[in-house]
Amino acid sequence: MLVQLAKSGDLDVRRQATWGMSDERLSNERASAILERHKNAKRLLEAMDIVTIALSRESIVFEEVDYASEIATQCLSAFARELSERLNLEFDLKKSGDPDLSQMKHPHGTFIVARLGNMPIGCVGVKGSGGNQAEIKRMWIAPVARGLGLARRLMIAAEESARDLGIDTLRLDTNSTLFEAVSLYRKMGWAEIDRFNDDPYPDLFFEKRLVR
Repeated sequence: MLVQLAKSGDLDVRRQATWGMSDERLSNERASAILERHKNAKRLLEAMDIVTIALSRESIVFEEVDYASEIATQCLSAFARELSERLNLEFDLKKSGDPDLSQMKHPHGTFIVARLGNMPIGCVGVKGSGGNQAEIKRMWIAPVARGLGLARRLMIAAEESARDLGIDTLRLDTNSTLFEAVSLYRKMGWAEIDRFNDDPYPDLFFEKRLVR
C-alpha cells in the first residue's frame, strides 16, 4: 500500500513510507540474520512453524489427493523418515504393505492430506480391494502440527470415506513405539486383534467395525 506524504518536507512521514515499502525486504533480511546467529536454526524454524500452524488452524484443509501426487509423496517421505528415526532402523515403504495406486483411490480406497497452504502437515490412507474390508495406511502428522487434534480429524475423515465406499470393517497395524497413535486408536474404539499380515515393522494390530 502506498502512503501519500502530507508534506514533502515531513521527514517522519517519509520514513514511514520508506519503511512501509521495504518492510518485506527488511523482514526477510532480519529473519535471515537471526537464523544465521541462532545456535539451532532448525529448532527455531520448527518453533515458528508450530506458532504459525496453531494460529492458522481454521485454515487447515483436508482433501483427497492422488497417492502418486507430489504432495502425497512429500507426506510419505516424511512418514518414512520419522519411522526410521523412532524405530531406529531404515523404514522401507515397499516392505510395509505398500498399496497399489488402484487400492488408494475410488472406488476401492482414498488418500487424504491435511495441508496449510501448500505445506502438507498430515495424511492417512484407506487401502481397499473392492470388498467390505479395508486397511488404514500411512497415518502421519507432522511433528510441528501435533497437539491440535489433527490425527483424530484425519481418522474420522478416513472412516467417513470408508463408509462412503461401502466398507464396514477397517483394520490397521502399528508399532508399540508409536504410543501416541496407539492411545488414539484405543480411545476411538479400535479393538486389538491378532496379526493379519507379514509386515516386518508392526507389533500391534487393530480392527474397527464402522457404524452406519
